[in-house]
Amino acid sequence: MKKVLWGLLAFVLTLAFTWGSLPGNYALAMGIAAALLAFFLLGHGEHSHHGAVSFDQLAQRSPLGKVHPGIKILFSLGALFLCAGAKSPWPPLLAGLVLGGVTVWKGKVPVRRYLSFLALPLSFIALSALVMIFHLSHFPIGLLDIPLGPVWLSATAAGRQDAMLTFCRAMGGVSCLYFLSLSTPLPEVIHCLEKIHVPQVVLELMFLIYRFLFLLWEEGQRRNQAAQARMGQGRFGRKVQSFALVAQGLLGGAILRAERSWQAMESRGYDGTFCFLQEKKPVRFRHGLWAALGLAALGITVFWPGR
Repeated sequence: MKKVLWGLLAFVLTLAFTWGSLPGNYALAMGIAAALLAFFLLGHGEHSHHGAVSFDQLAQRSPLGKVHPGIKILFSLGALFLCAGAKSPWPPLLAGLVLGGVTVWKGKVPVRRYLSFLALPLSFIALSALVMIFHLSHFPIGLLDIPLGPVWLSATAAGRQDAMLTFCRAMGGVSCLYFLSLSTPLPEVIHCLEKIHVPQVVLELMFLIYRFLFLLWEEGQRRNQAAQARMGQGRFGRKVQSFALVAQGLLGGAILRAERSWQAMESRGYDGTFCFLQEKKPVRFRHGLWAALGLAALGITVFWPGR
């Protein structure tokens, strides 16, 4: 079912982006191609029952972990701000593709695993873009007009331009954050924030919230597996009923697991501060140079006159 929805979403979004700019046959062909890519790439991604935990596992195993975390944090934040400030969709789109390629190639993250991580934010961004493209009107005023009884659902050129810019900015930002999170474990990020004197209470809350999200995710996966084992994912009505039951018990189960984790921390001597064993990683000139060149190239594409 998810594969079909992803394919349909990719088809509608591609059609909305290309209709009116390309001949109708080409726009339909591109929509079908995008739907097939979404169906096979996003639909057949590797699904981990501990997907949140695998972020930390991949970050620990990443060859990019040898790079000083400060360089990766500055590079990711700089690229994120440049993507957010772009006036054209092409620089953030290019940055997203390059950073995704670096994460997969240099970070040794499996392609299908990376695409499975990308599927959820991509779905939300695509739905938001569709809302920006289409408007209700009493007359056909857009590049693509769909009759809905007495009104029309119209895709306007201005709405499409704004949606494309927002879509590319968001995807570029997601790629920047994935580059950081899939190459830098959270304790290293916290250690860098300590060096710039971020309050300790903020860092503790950051780590506890991060860990609680893991617990919430794991508890949801366990309950979903239990529903599947009891044939609770058959007909549509049964899926809705199973989802309601899983959601009903999810928060309570996650809170119980959080309490157990708290008790385990106290039994190990937790006194309000976290101490992580850190490996000293030197700041290498070539790493800083590559990061500076990457930000400079992205900055040129963003602020180049005429864009």
